[in-house]
Amino acid sequence: MRLLPLALAVLLPTAAAQEWEPIAALAPLAPLVGAPWQGTFEQDGQAVTDVSRFEWAMRGHALRNVHTLAGGGYGGETLIWAEGDSLRFVYVTSGGFTTSGTGAVRDDGALVVEEAVEGHPEIDRVRSVSYVDAEGHLRTSTEMRRGGVWAPARAVTYVRAPGATLAAGYAPACEE
Repeated sequence: MRLLPLALAVLLPTAAAQEWEPIAALAPLAPLVGAPWQGTFEQDGQAVTDVSRFEWAMRGHALRNVHTLAGGGYGGETLIWAEGDSLRFVYVTSGGFTTSGTGAVRDDGALVVEEAVEGHPEIDRVRSVSYVDAEGHLRTSTEMRRGGVWAPARAVTYVRAPGATLAAGYAPACEE
């Protein structure tokens, strides 16, 4: 009887530390997984820092991203999976709105997505392009549609930040 707790104590850390390989359709997104990313951008005249972490979910059948802005005033979680020849995703936010859409990985490795926004008072669509450049930075540019008009929203360059953590309440601390 005493062997069962000992066996569980030995096996559970191994299972929890399991690194799942992504399915082939998600493999091009592997450079996103690892230490957290951190980027700073300007919003309403203020510098805002975003911490973002990617990890494999559903044993490599999905990619999860959790991000939070400094101080935890806003955050969101995205789940990306393959469906046919495209990628599908859903993004749930602490701001009371959600998005969902489709995406694809271009030949140059960039992830291109377009999403429909539900529950936001002004924005109804978003599209973005994200890629890891030759220096290892994650670059993301976003456009938003308000009142039927597309406009650039922001461009952010993220760098690996092994010590960065997500704001409390969004996900477990980032450790790499």
